[in-house]
Amino acid sequence: MIRPTVRHASTRSERFLKAFGPAWVISAVAHALVFGTLFWIFAPTRTTVATPPAAVINTGLPTTDELDLGDVTELNLGEPQADSRAAGTSTAVADPGAGDRPSLAAGRAEDPFAVPLNKGDLLAGLGDLSGRDDGRFPSGFAGAGGGSASFFGTAARGNRFAILADNSGSMQGTPLTVLKAEITSTLARSRGSAQFYVTFFSSEADPQPLKRWTADRNEVAAVSKWVQGIQTANGTSPVVGFQHVLKLKPPPDVVYLMTDGEFDPREVEQIRTLNQALRPPAVIHTVAFGGKQGEAELKMIAKQAKGTYRYVAGPKP
Repeated sequence: MIRPTVRHASTRSERFLKAFGPAWVISAVAHALVFGTLFWIFAPTRTTVATPPAAVINTGLPTTDELDLGDVTELNLGEPQADSRAAGTSTAVADPGAGDRPSLAAGRAEDPFAVPLNKGDLLAGLGDLSGRDDGRFPSGFAGAGGGSASFFGTAARGNRFAILADNSGSMQGTPLTVLKAEITSTLARSRGSAQFYVTFFSSEADPQPLKRWTADRNEVAAVSKWVQGIQTANGTSPVVGFQHVLKLKPPPDVVYLMTDGEFDPREVEQIRTLNQALRPPAVIHTVAFGGKQGEAELKMIAKQAKGTYRYVAGPKP
């Protein structure tokens, strides 16, 4: 019987591999499977996120392409006032400086120019309280907030308007009659929240009997009736009128000063001082009626109070 030849490991290396080689292979495969599984579980996942479309917000407002900017009318009413006042209610006369005065917007008048007056046209409107518009207000003027008024062609915005009118001896006859017609017409044509206080002056002030800002049509009618009874007196001192109306509380936003003659130039500074005591000062528009004797002083008063000067030629004989 022939026995198979058995080959015996002859070296130590061969014996080591024979003994541990299969175990290493199995261990390596097992570790590879374990590490592969762990990597698959814990490795970061890369995903592709689509960029969303830009959001479109519809505000309901037209774009600049949709706006029609044609036919825009600009209303130039002169240099705007830096100060403004809050609208106030009609109150009685009080000492100036008693408490803080409210703020309220007072506007500038249109550019001044000489206005020739026809006696017949003005007298025809004497005592007219119909409130109809005679066209003196610029287009769109009344809707500018607060109230508006026009006196001898000078239109202005505000809530409280004081009229200081000269009833000195030189105004006797037709000039005074024309002045009365203009005052009543101004009161009747006012718009919005406009309130008035009328004071005549000569050497002394002659204020309206209603010692507060006029607030309704009945009060306007009462003041207009009082205006018709005014007579002339001696002297011309506008400062006495300012001493009265600038003590009103709340104070005026706009003062119309009208005179037909000259007066003491020193009163210009007195008026400026009185007005500057208000916070803010009133806008003062001046009117030279029938003569230019006091033109230089009236222009200075208007300039210092951010108002305008106007010359009115007066009634034709």
